Amino acid sequence: MKIDQLDLRPEELVSLSLRTLYKRHGYELFRMSKFEKYEYYAGNKDFLVSDRVITFYDTNGDLLALKPDVTLSIIKNYFGSGQEKQKLFYHENVYRPDLSSGQFREIQQTGLECIGPLTGEDLSETVMLAAESLQEIHPGYQIHFSHLGLLTDLLDQLTADESVKRTAIRLISRRSLHDLRVLLQESEASEVMQNVLFSLMELSCPIGELPERLNAVSADAFFRNEAGSRAIRELKEIAGRFLNSDLSTHMIFDFSVINDLHYYNGIIFQGIIPGLPDAILAGGEYDRLLQRMGKKGRAVGFAVYLSLMEKLQNAEAADDTEEEFLNIALPKGRLGEKVYELLASAGYSGEKTQENDRRLVFENRKAGVRYFWVKPSDVTIYVERGAADIGIAGKDILLENNPELFELLDLKIGVCRMAVAGPKGFVDDRERVLRVATKYPRIAKDYFAGRSRDIDIIKLNGSIELAPILGLSDVIVDIVETGKTLADNDLQVLKTVCPISARLVANPTSYRFQKTMIQAVTDQLEKLLTDQI
Repeated sequence: MKIDQLDLRPEELVSLSLRTLYKRHGYELFRMSKFEKYEYYAGNKDFLVSDRVITFYDTNGDLLALKPDVTLSIIKNYFGSGQEKQKLFYHENVYRPDLSSGQFREIQQTGLECIGPLTGEDLSETVMLAAESLQEIHPGYQIHFSHLGLLTDLLDQLTADESVKRTAIRLISRRSLHDLRVLLQESEASEVMQNVLFSLMELSCPIGELPERLNAVSADAFFRNEAGSRAIRELKEIAGRFLNSDLSTHMIFDFSVINDLHYYNGIIFQGIIPGLPDAILAGGEYDRLLQRMGKKGRAVGFAVYLSLMEKLQNAEAADDTEEEFLNIALPKGRLGEKVYELLASAGYSGEKTQENDRRLVFENRKAGVRYFWVKPSDVTIYVERGAADIGIAGKDILLENNPELFELLDLKIGVCRMAVAGPKGFVDDRERVLRVATKYPRIAKDYFAGRSRDIDIIKLNGSIELAPILGLSDVIVDIVETGKTLADNDLQVLKTVCPISARLVANPTSYRFQKTMIQAVTDQLEKLLTDQI
């Protein structure tokens, strides 16, 4: 009986196909226990997706953990001296908290690892197998790839300030070009290298075109240290191997692909499928982990997250009944109305006819856009989970919730600031813990942590100004627009945390599959905003 004739779920069929594919290329099956001693993961938490691990005591009193990662176990069991090459594949379940909900999930993975004295051919084969793996799932797949050697070389040339580097990495991964420009200008980074960085951010092309496009931005002239020159060399070598391959059109260079810098150090890539809001495949080179474990050689691999295929089936069922629209989440209230007016002026008006129109969903079939109103704090949830392709959210919500979104444009609407405020004449006594009342615990924590200040956060949902008046807190962290409410309650701004305004955000997968339309909307909005200045 053929595989496709078996009574199996789609993810089980794909798993069998992938295992057959990997065996055909000389990979051997790796099996591991569901449990590992917790101390092993505790000592390598910076290589995990999350530092939260499910633990329990066995009958001998040893603290064990349900495995949150497969690669760590494979590296632990690799005893090569750097001269032997191991090619392994696996089909395992891992246990991790979901990044958006925080709840633990059992995640089914199939993947492979290649470890030892690797060559460019090994790197190319891994990328090729990643592409062929996605081909087994959906013909419309894309692999977006980059090389961390370019990033580390660029940042080293731009600044020596590690905090600026960390912030820059986050902004690059979010495609937050406006904030990135502000950051680099304030840090007095080299203007020449800034131009190189933004040229790479704008460079998006199939892998076959990459060597020529890198030459066009004179990349060889700017990347001269070991990491950068190696990155250019390896990218061109991999591109050369895919020059005449049918897979090449599915493989897109994308500088915003960063993955985890604690984990990866070389070629990196993510695989996406139409209809899924999250990457279904992720991988790259992770020599740093090998060195951390005292092993020699290089390592590269990837994992396919088969658990996501259930979402894919739901998305495909929805596609059978719905027309193709660009879904836009608008925040209820004045901000959403103002943004809608801008979009309508740009030629993207909907069926909405008046301000008191209470319909939650309205659309423009000709323009291919569908709008829906949601609570402002929910916009990022709709966009992150793929119910909306783009949306408008305040910078305060983005900073507080840290969603996995692209931040495409500062709309310069709803301009205000996040600030630390307190009673007039307040003097901070650093010998005691500072009590901070706020609706934004993450923002407050990050701000004071950056100043090495020990604080006690008091989470409130309204009337924040009451907290210092009644002695519940010493200060507050909140949004300040005019400052009138503070003044009326004998409070004043003590420090500005950051500026706040409305941002156009996009689901990363939606942006990559619908880049032409989303970028057209972005450009039209930017033009209208510029004309208004």
